[in-house]
Amino acid sequence: MWENRQSIVITDSLSLYLFSILKRQLVSYFRSEKVKSVFAEHFAHFIQGQMDNSTDERWAVDDLQQRIEAAIAELPNKCQEVFWLSRKQQLSSLEIASQLQISQRTVENYLSRAVAHLKLQLGDVLVFWAFTYLFSAAL
Repeated sequence: MWENRQSIVITDSLSLYLFSILKRQLVSYFRSEKVKSVFAEHFAHFIQGQMDNSTDERWAVDDLQQRIEAAIAELPNKCQEVFWLSRKQQLSSLEIASQLQISQRTVENYLSRAVAHLKLQLGDVLVFWAFTYLFSAAL
């Protein structure tokens, strides 16, 4: 109230004005709580629906993993090694460079090449997965 004191016009008593503000705040609070509970209920149904498709999803994840591994197998040996050290062992490019005794820039180039190759080989699959996920979430 103090910050808006210049624009506030109180036509009745101050206590009536404060009571009406409190009433509006309480109504707003309970409305937001109702929205939160409805959202929580919808989210619980969504999660339950996701769990019901676990066999199909596991099959799809396995298929995607096989396709990723096949795409990585097409890369040169050194590029594969750098990619796996980066992704599976989660080493930094500096740690990989030190371990393989190559420059950090070379490691970054290998990683860029691997990611570009994966995008090229799996682009259609990733678009399909995104579309499928968005479509199932809309249902």
